[in-house]
Amino acid sequence: MTKNEIAEVLEEIGTLLELKGENPFKIRAYGSGARILESMEQEEVDRLLAEDDLDSVKGIGTALAQKIGELHTTGELEFLVKLRASIAPGLVEMLEVPGLGAKKIKAIHEKLAVDTIEGLAKACAEGRVAELAGFGAKSQEKIAEGIRNREAYSK
Repeated sequence: MTKNEIAEVLEEIGTLLELKGENPFKIRAYGSGARILESMEQEEVDRLLAEDDLDSVKGIGTALAQKIGELHTTGELEFLVKLRASIAPGLVEMLEVPGLGAKKIKAIHEKLAVDTIEGLAKACAEGRVAELAGFGAKSQEKIAEGIRNREAYSK
């Protein structure tokens, strides 16, 4: 895998951890690791991986270096497979709705027990999303519009 492909996987891990409500520092470490990889030259990344010295880079710890090494070598990461399996697929699908990020999805899921786009559309139609703290009528309308646009573009 290239450094950019690995960075995309690290970003995905950060997003999935955020959906799960994991430690913010852990979430940030994955995003930071992705940005660090993207800023490096591919040759430098390859050299550090070959020398098993990626954790010498500021901002990349031992655990993250191990995961990057596993991705680079095998193209897969057992941690990511387990993480994906632990999250309802509908929550990940909700990330495709414009204006919805992991924090908002987590709040909607926890407070309204919504875990599908269909359930989210229904909650918006019933006005339940607007009642949540940090949301409102405008947010609810933007989410509903995002769902409609997503459906229109998928056709």
